[in-house]
Amino acid sequence: MPPLYHTRNLSVIFIACCIFFAVGANEEGVCDPPCIHGSCLPGGGNACGCEKGWGGPQCQLAVCDPPCINGACTSPNTCACSTGWKGSNCASVSCDLHGCVHGNCSNPDQCDCAPGWVGPACDTAICIPGCANGGTCIGPGVCACNVTAWTGPSCKEPICNGKCQHNTTCVGPMSCTGWTGNLCENDIHECLDKNKTKYCDRRTRCINTLGSFSCSSCPSGYIGSGKISEGGCVPNCEGGCLNGGICDAPNTCNCTGTGFTGPNCFQDLDECKVGGYCDPKLQCINILGSFICHGSCPGNYTGDPRIGCTPICDPPCPAGGECLKPNVCSNVSAAASLEKKWFLVLLSLTYVMTSQRSMIHYLYHRFGSKPPPEFQCTIVSNTNHLKITWPKSTISHDVLQKIFRNAKPILREGDHVIDLKEKPAELTKGTTYTVDLDAPVAVHQNPSADDSDIKEVTVGINTPANADLSIIEKPADTQPPVLSVGTVLSALAGSGKDANSSLEKERKQKGRWEERTNHIIDGLWLGDFLSNSMHVQMNEYSVGHILTVSNDFRKDKGEEFVHHLIGVPDYPSSDLFSHFAQTHEFINTARYGPDNKGPQSGVLVHCMAGVSRSATIVIAYLMKELGLSLIEAAHLTRSSRAQIWPNGGFVLQLERYERELNGEIDTHLAPNNNNNCEIQ
Repeated sequence: MPPLYHTRNLSVIFIACCIFFAVGANEEGVCDPPCIHGSCLPGGGNACGCEKGWGGPQCQLAVCDPPCINGACTSPNTCACSTGWKGSNCASVSCDLHGCVHGNCSNPDQCDCAPGWVGPACDTAICIPGCANGGTCIGPGVCACNVTAWTGPSCKEPICNGKCQHNTTCVGPMSCTGWTGNLCENDIHECLDKNKTKYCDRRTRCINTLGSFSCSSCPSGYIGSGKISEGGCVPNCEGGCLNGGICDAPNTCNCTGTGFTGPNCFQDLDECKVGGYCDPKLQCINILGSFICHGSCPGNYTGDPRIGCTPICDPPCPAGGECLKPNVCSNVSAAASLEKKWFLVLLSLTYVMTSQRSMIHYLYHRFGSKPPPEFQCTIVSNTNHLKITWPKSTISHDVLQKIFRNAKPILREGDHVIDLKEKPAELTKGTTYTVDLDAPVAVHQNPSADDSDIKEVTVGINTPANADLSIIEKPADTQPPVLSVGTVLSALAGSGKDANSSLEKERKQKGRWEERTNHIIDGLWLGDFLSNSMHVQMNEYSVGHILTVSNDFRKDKGEEFVHHLIGVPDYPSSDLFSHFAQTHEFINTARYGPDNKGPQSGVLVHCMAGVSRSATIVIAYLMKELGLSLIEAAHLTRSSRAQIWPNGGFVLQLERYERELNGEIDTHLAPNNNNNCEIQ
């Protein structure tokens, strides 16, 4: 027998011991890890046999049958439900957190309230429109009021102990309108109240009356009743504040930020003269209601001057630095520098987009294809009622007839009569010519039974000595008025004082006709929106027709005038071209009468400012009626009304109209140059 300690024998003994202990352990029911709610199965290979209601490798998991839907199984057939759920298997919703007092639980901790109730627990009643004056809503539509002061469904009906005297109404607890006391027997003196300014404007005087009060009239320059409840006294600006201006004080318009100035914010503000609007490195160009900064970046700067000039640093700034001015760097981080540049770009793009119309004006002015005509001379009538600046070097007898509405006009230079019968006259630049008219200028006749047969009225030596002719005298520093039949008849009838009073009142409220309008050619006036309502002065100047080109307001009342309205906004995209034919016919009907047979009258063409829309209509009329080019018609109009400036879209439409009439020519509307000839 070999020794026990032989190597081979030791190995066999070791293996046998391992098998013995392993098999022996299973036979005794020991598992590792141990079974928590069960026992180790014999010969089961370290497997547990679980008790009823348990499962899992170690019998550590509770089993619920049926399973827990909205919760966890914590012990056999026992569920711990999640918040908002209940039941043996957590399948039913629950509102146990706050309950549903007046409603049903529809979702976990969510109630569907009955009508008239709100809140998480449906325990808050709703009262519509609410309980006023400290009342409490105790049920749907039921208010608990302060029973000593208020009553009614919403606690809005005051309670007064006893009957109010003086036929007053109970307006508050123990308070009647304008009275106080248990029986409302004592007058409330509002003017003695320490807070009396809550009744009357501080500019007025509070006047107590029995049961009420009144306020004295607002001072001069203010309008309103004076009562705070009705707005008090507000400043009044005669004529209104235009172009977005605000009336801050009597006859004082605040024009800040509008681009306009003057008493009514009507006059264009020349920002370039004021200064401080453009970078000193750029050129300031004034336009109507705004301005443009233009110019090229100076040396050591680069970029688009309309957006901003960027300094150049040579050598370039190191990483993290920014070029603040030529060859001067800062330590601003590169990221901050980039952010600032993008901000400037976006700001500039916003400016360009919001100033589209102004930019169109500027580009058209600067980059027009040809310079304006240089020839100008002055032509004035011997009656001195009309003076024009003529933009052509020739003029024909037919054109002269149309300008002055006269059958036999005679053109002369000094005492020399110029022959127009055979061919147009050659004119000299800068010279003043006179037109002798063979008959008085026709006057407008108001359509009334009294003067329907009167064709012409002359005031001369046969005028009664006692006639008041103050209303037909030539106003100081103005063109002599053309007398209307109605004006002269009123003077001869002795009613001149009333007419003169109306004239002065109209001039005080709306200004003088000569300040609002300009005489372009005989019988054709160009003005703004206020001139549309100057009826007394329109009669004085024989204006019987009104052509309104605006979508901003309706035609003014005045049955004695013939109105024509074109509702077009002042946008470059608006269509005026399609109206040129009918406006030409309307103006001619006014100037020459129906079918050119009279009676003749004047016509006022106006828009809001008399700058863009109405100017476009007048230019188109002159082009066709007088055979002028676009540039010539524009300069003839501008010589009388310097502020005209049709927007870019209207200029393109006038160019199209010119091609339709005569063919291709220049469309550059440059500013007027008065160096060559007198303009009056």
